[in-house]
Amino acid sequence: MGYTGVIVVGRSARLLVHEEGMDDFGYQHRYVRPLGDGWQLVETGGHLETLELREPCRRLAMSTGRPVLAAQVFDSDRALLCTAVGHTTGLVTCRYDVLAACGDEDGARTPPGATGRPVGDVVSGLLAWSAAAGLPADPAAVRTVVTGDQLADDAVFALVGALGVAGIGRTLPRAFPVESWPFSPLSTLAYLARMSALGRARAGEAEPMASWE
Repeated sequence: MGYTGVIVVGRSARLLVHEEGMDDFGYQHRYVRPLGDGWQLVETGGHLETLELREPCRRLAMSTGRPVLAAQVFDSDRALLCTAVGHTTGLVTCRYDVLAACGDEDGARTPPGATGRPVGDVVSGLLAWSAAAGLPADPAAVRTVVTGDQLADDAVFALVGALGVAGIGRTLPRAFPVESWPFSPLSTLAYLARMSALGRARAGEAEPMASWE
């Protein structure tokens, strides 16, 4: 089984997970990694469905006042990438194949659907994000990541480095594995509650999702 989750990059004077909009990316914040100069990388999860990344990116960017980069990774096969600078968000791009729309194993379009974009447009958009963030990106390294053949999660981490962060540090001491004992009973209940709410929504049931779900 590959890597599934959401990787979020942002800058904040406090823990990024405390900023408005972070919970929209996922409710299981697993790890926080310092990137230098206040930049942080958060690995979160809990959502199995495809996220509409633009609004969470915009909310987090407005909360921190700094650019945001996010990627939702599916079983290490593909990643949806999105950036935000202030209230402006970029197009959602599929890392699996930047020349085509992102699809599932049966070839169906995955909602909300990534836009098929030329490699040059993807690279220039990422470099523009890096410039807005004040980071010294390596254009050749960014292009190599975008066009390279590697696992989607490895590509996302490589992209973060290519965009100019000082380095991806070890997880902060306050980070712990919420899916492992002794925390697993609580995290499992949260997962079951979320799946129940999603099941009701897909079945068209009228009962709304509770705030704790």
